[in-house]
Amino acid sequence: MKRRDFLKGTLCASALGLTSGFGLTSAWAVEGARPRCVTNTMLLGGADLRHLFVPPFDNTVGSYGHAFWSAREDLYNAPLDPPPVVVPPRRTAQDVWDNDYFHVEYRGKIMFGIHITAEWLKKQFDDKQVAIICNVNMAQNQRHDHAQLILSAGDRTAKNFKLDIPGWGGQLAYQIPEANVLSFTSSVSVFCNGTNSVNFNERVISAPNMRSVALSNRSDPVKYPGNDGRLSRSLTAYYAQRRQTLVAPYNKFGQHEAALRDLGDKITNALSTTTRPDVIQSLYGKVITSVGEIPVALTNTAIGSQIASLYDASLVEGMNALIMNMRVGSMEVNGWDTHDYQDKLTKILFTDLFGVGKAFDILTSQMSADANDKMIFTITSEFGRQLAANGTWGTDHGVGTYMLIFGKQVQGGVYGEMFPQTEITKFTTKGTYINGLTAFERVLGQVCDWVEPGSGDQIFRTRSTLENEPNVDLRAIFTKSYQVSGTTKDGAGILIPLVNITISDATGVVWNIQSDASGNYELPQLIPGTYNLVANAKRFDIPPSTFSIAGIDLVHNLVGTLYTGTVSGRMTTPAGVPLINYEIWDELTLPESKTRTDSNGDFKIVGIKPQGNVQISGPSGYADYTVVPSSQTNFVHPGGNVTINFTATPIFADADMDTVTDKSDNCTNVINQNQRDTNTDGFGNICDADLNNDRLTDLKDKNLMNKARNAFTSTSTYDPNADLNGDGSVNIQDLDLLLKMYGKAPGPSGLVP
Repeated sequence: MKRRDFLKGTLCASALGLTSGFGLTSAWAVEGARPRCVTNTMLLGGADLRHLFVPPFDNTVGSYGHAFWSAREDLYNAPLDPPPVVVPPRRTAQDVWDNDYFHVEYRGKIMFGIHITAEWLKKQFDDKQVAIICNVNMAQNQRHDHAQLILSAGDRTAKNFKLDIPGWGGQLAYQIPEANVLSFTSSVSVFCNGTNSVNFNERVISAPNMRSVALSNRSDPVKYPGNDGRLSRSLTAYYAQRRQTLVAPYNKFGQHEAALRDLGDKITNALSTTTRPDVIQSLYGKVITSVGEIPVALTNTAIGSQIASLYDASLVEGMNALIMNMRVGSMEVNGWDTHDYQDKLTKILFTDLFGVGKAFDILTSQMSADANDKMIFTITSEFGRQLAANGTWGTDHGVGTYMLIFGKQVQGGVYGEMFPQTEITKFTTKGTYINGLTAFERVLGQVCDWVEPGSGDQIFRTRSTLENEPNVDLRAIFTKSYQVSGTTKDGAGILIPLVNITISDATGVVWNIQSDASGNYELPQLIPGTYNLVANAKRFDIPPSTFSIAGIDLVHNLVGTLYTGTVSGRMTTPAGVPLINYEIWDELTLPESKTRTDSNGDFKIVGIKPQGNVQISGPSGYADYTVVPSSQTNFVHPGGNVTINFTATPIFADADMDTVTDKSDNCTNVINQNQRDTNTDGFGNICDADLNNDRLTDLKDKNLMNKARNAFTSTSTYDPNADLNGDGSVNIQDLDLLLKMYGKAPGPSGLVP
């Protein structure tokens, strides 16, 4: 690192008349326990993390997997540059899903895919050390500079171009006595700014290379052979003495120089007996060395140099945490503004960050166990991208996105709905993006609370009033959580489906869930504590209950008692003919209360809450009838049984009121709901004594009737055509019906002219 770069982040600000302590003690401090630390990596440009995490491919039209892949398949089919002689065949979404993504099982099913270039990240997720926070609400303006400023400041009201404001990383450092922010980037971000408005960088150590932070000292004969160092030592002693007699404002320069030299010497001494591991060196370049006064870096990549410097910082912290008192780290990676050729670009970026043998894999594998135990990492970006691909094999600016938090102290999992079903219709609408459901301030506030308990509310003062995705408890990111599950049944053990369940705790966090069609429910990610449960099963009384989560998954079954209220009655025409198999229900307890009239026109709705509201409605078949209830159908149920009968008058012509309209009735003047017509001549048996089908009921038909009666009696031979009333036998009743129709034609029938 060039010395002027270091001074840019530290000395220049302090020279304005501020203290020069960096939050450090003036002498070597005794070794202490390594403190908790967060390192934030900002993905500059608005990263499309829907390219990193994708839903399973689905051929079903209308499904999320179908809508997603239909809108984004083009991202994987950008032309090669330069074009090959033979153009490769177009890749299908199925092919991309099968070959470019690890299929991740989560909560018992393949829930999503992680890009194959991020194999290390996938392993960390499998080890439950990565929290994926979904649908995070980022800056709304979709401007890189302003959105980055908002996120770095942790303040959605931050004005653009106003850089002299605190950052959330710097504010976190100020919540901790003498804590510092280490900036591993080439220039210090607003993220690092503290709350000292005269010197925002008072608590910032700018360290793009930890091994080149010390001020020059030519008294080292090894580093500067041929120089005995006498002049350097003399000058150092002179200015050390002179520093005590300088008057303001010059004494500030002297004090700051002393602090810089003291800090640099401590870091250099701490690292003097260490070397960077070969894996870091081989990937990210040699240790920065000097040619004369000029530091030279060999093949050092942007993220690589930051990772190397962060590794060195972890070494210093392990030797003596009070040398730097690092509680916050700052890194950044550019190149995420993927309007064009997104797949090609993100493959490189995902690999560098999350690949096996790459940035975070190397860092975490080489850091000591206690360093890994005390450090977490956040991955943030100023905004996400749009849902659908644009015309240049990329995606344009969006709003909502994912945040990642990982480390050994993180309770890994998915926080929020990864692929909200409300997005399905948005994929075909230009310019749509992920809806932000959880405020970024809430997420970062939890991170701050982990580093320094209670700091989140001081840095993000309005976070408790900001949006939070339903059924998501961000506290579970850093507190081991458990699952409550169970069944909803009645006293006889019969499952009750679709029960609405509300679970809450004393802090006011509320979860609203529903048991499935089989009466099963579950709610994961509950931290230890006591919870209240209220269930609404419409037709069942399920008493409120309380349960406690204490270090183990819990089974909490619910038992409901069917409400005692009923509504019953009969549905008939004015002629007393029952309406059969007609639906009837209580509007307020649908769909569970839906029932049908039986063969006698009777119905009974059971399970209505006494003193609860009731609204009885008729079936869709009422379109053919004018229905008049015997009493009010919208009322407060008094308990017990309420009787409501219905009289249904046909709207269309139905002379016999048997519920079969005249135009369809094979006996228009005689009630015969069953429309029994055994000889299929278009006349129902009940009005058809014409047994020889000559269109007249006469002596010939009477003789046939008597023959059928005698045959039935003597030989048990049954003639269904002579069984006019359909009682299963040919007897005197059928003969009586024939005599009533004697001398008449069959019918009349609406089916026969």
